[in-house]
Amino acid sequence: MSQQKDPIKDPKIPPGTYPTSDTIITLYVDTKRIMSAQSQTEVISCVTFDDNRDDNNRAPATDFVSKVYKNRFITWVGAVENPKAHKDQVLIYDISNNSSMVERQPFVRCANTHQVGLAIDELNYNDEEYTISFWVWNDKMGEGRGFMLDPRIRINH
Repeated sequence: MSQQKDPIKDPKIPPGTYPTSDTIITLYVDTKRIMSAQSQTEVISCVTFDDNRDDNNRAPATDFVSKVYKNRFITWVGAVENPKAHKDQVLIYDISNNSSMVERQPFVRCANTHQVGLAIDELNYNDEEYTISFWVWNDKMGEGRGFMLDPRIRINH
């Protein structure tokens, strides 16, 4: 007779695995609508953001502020809005800001599926814009385009 696994004990979780205070920011893109966007306003209407903090719920770029923790990592991930468009892609290829709030982590190789930064600024509770540059591939159309948006970020304690 085979021994059944206890679903409470399996699978084995590595020792020291705990919830993280790092932030994951997800950029959701309507890969069909964005390909015909002719203005920044139209681009913004095709994109929403969310993160793993409890204070955001799928907000447009104009309203989105991610509150991150100092000395913790931030990961930006691109996602296709429509799960049926399974061959479409959203690739984030640059995160830039004019302040010292976020330091890019170039040693993290992500093949442009996501980007990683470290929140290093002093606590100031001010929102700061940064630029996220991303590329969208629409498989049905057989083409891709690059875009840029300026969401905001705030360092929390």
